[in-house]
Amino acid sequence: MKKYLSFAVVSIKELFRWRANVILQTTMFLLPLLGYFFFFKLLYTGNFQLGNYNFKQLFTYYFWVLLTYSTMPSTGSYELVEQIKSGVIIHFLSKPVNFLKSWVALTTGGSITWALFFIISAVPVILFLKNYFVVPTPENILLGFLFLSLGYILSLLLGLSLSLTAFFVGDPFGVYEIYGMTLGLLGGAIIPVDLLPKLLQYLPFKYIYFTPAKAFIGALNNVAQELIICISYILFFGLLVQILWTKGLKRYEAFGG
Repeated sequence: MKKYLSFAVVSIKELFRWRANVILQTTMFLLPLLGYFFFFKLLYTGNFQLGNYNFKQLFTYYFWVLLTYSTMPSTGSYELVEQIKSGVIIHFLSKPVNFLKSWVALTTGGSITWALFFIISAVPVILFLKNYFVVPTPENILLGFLFLSLGYILSLLLGLSLSLTAFFVGDPFGVYEIYGMTLGLLGGAIIPVDLLPKLLQYLPFKYIYFTPAKAFIGALNNVAQELIICISYILFFGLLVQILWTKGLKRYEAFGG
């Protein structure tokens, strides 16, 4: 376990090598948040209503979506595709570590760091706009972080599933582009999923952004059911990753001689 923690530490140190970029990215987290505030404030001055969301609920929803977005690996696993295509992955396979576990540790170290940056930078804004923010209860915070953690695992597995197809199809770049757009729409980053057709709400994408955000604001219905479905998706894609990895390595070794 200790050796994998060292991978996470390396990832964090790598971020701090580019301090100016870190400061810029942290500032950039605030721009969408302020943009949402002024945009929704303008819309709700009239008789505008988006589903069952009032202004405070909608603004708070997108705050948690931005936090979740800053945490999720999303399509960042495309770097793994480059390693497979270039053959760099061979160097990692010869080392006495589990490649997938080390990759997860590297990714998670960076994700946690970005999430902390977002929270630190967002605190002054939330204090200033506290009258427009739904303050979560301790129970909602715990539930939110539970679904945030599960959503993170699911996001990792979805990204890995796509990346490992590089063993079979070469470069899944086009699929990644479609995946990124699909995740934004069906995951709840663009519009709350409960405003979409019912059928689309059963797909795994909503557990990436929508479900954690709803849990934080205390508006998640059927918690036990959502928990079971989310874990089921994690188990399914976890199995899929193992199958793709095992079969992909056999194919890769055969191709490489």
